[in-house]
Formats: sequence, C-alpha cells, structure tokens
Amino acid sequence: MKKQFKIILLLSFLLFLSSCANQAKDDLSIGLNAVITEIDEKQEMLTVKDNPEDEIFGNHSVIDAKNTPVIYCDYKTGKVIDIDFSDLKTGDEIIVNIRSSELKKLSDDKSEKNLKVEQIQLSTQR
Repeated sequence: MKKQFKIILLLSFLLFLSSCANQAKDDLSIGLNAVITEIDEKQEMLTVKDNPEDEIFGNHSVIDAKNTPVIYCDYKTGKVIDIDFSDLKTGDEIIVNIRSSELKKLSDDKSEKNLKVEQIQLSTQR
C-alpha cells in the first residue's frame, strides 16, 4: 500500500513539474485606449489612432477584429453586454486588450501591420 502511495505521489509531482515548465512566455495582456478612424465591415478590420494622452498606435494602426469578442460596459450601471462588430462607429473610443507580442509588431518594420487583439470594449457611452 505504501509503495502505491509513493508511486502516485511521484507521478503527481512529475505532472505538476511538467505543467509549470510549459507556461507561455507571452503572458502580458494590456488594455489600451484608441479611437476608431475607419471601419472595414466586410473584412472586420478597424483602423485606429491614439487617444490624445497615449502614444502607442500612432495615427494609423490596423486591428484585425475577426472572431474577436466586442463588449460594451455601461459605466453608470456597470452592466456589461456583448455587442456586434457592426455596432462600432467611426469616432468611437475603444479599449483593446492586446498581448505584448502583438505590440512589438508596431515597432518591427518587417512585421505584418495588422494587429490581433483579444477583446474590444466600446468605451463611448450610448
């Protein structure tokens, strides 16, 4: 019985170690403010620029929003709802959740310029 317990304990420990060793290196996800300047509804692409207080996207960055969840938070009530890509309008302020690896594409001249984001939040209140 003790031998079986030791084997189970050893296997559990090895499983724990292997799961710790395989963590992704791109863990940092950041929420960034932007303003929509153009919308391509057919390809689900957004062209965005920085808010006046930020300097991340510049005046022209393209976000590939295919299969990206879009949400709206009513700041007065705190209620969060899913909305469609078609609900976004030029001039809307948004918050995009983006991985640090995607942000590196902005400074890499050889990289594709379409950024993939994890989530888009409409911050313009309606």
